[in-house]
Amino acid sequence: MNRLRRRPYSERAEGLPVDGNDVNLLEVRPLRNVSWELGDNDQVVLLIPKFRNRLAVKYLLPHLARPHFRIRLDVFGSFVWNRFDGQTPIKEIAASMRAKFGESIEPVYERIGKFVQMLEREKIVILDAVGSSHQPCVN
Repeated sequence: MNRLRRRPYSERAEGLPVDGNDVNLLEVRPLRNVSWELGDNDQVVLLIPKFRNRLAVKYLLPHLARPHFRIRLDVFGSFVWNRFDGQTPIKEIAASMRAKFGESIEPVYERIGKFVQMLEREKIVILDAVGSSHQPCVN
């Protein structure tokens, strides 16, 4: 019996679809794609919709007490999230993190890279390599 097997994340194609060209992560400009709010101590709380399917949103969401998952970011994540405006490249975000947090943030590029990959995979941010005309999500 032939069953479809879902490939693990490590085998899936990740990254930006940019005409077959490789994209340098340091030049990418992340853009917020979900609503968010500031919580205690100026830490960011992401509001991830529980449903993305149009029918589920229409029929199930009105009956739920909380229509969003609330994800609280730590100090580093909040610092990075506040700079995901679609204008600032990852290289500048990493430099400002080094200036503010010093040695405690090292290895900065690997940390930001993993964070951005996770957010992009879940469609929480949009990665823009060229600087197109996307508008950020307003909280």
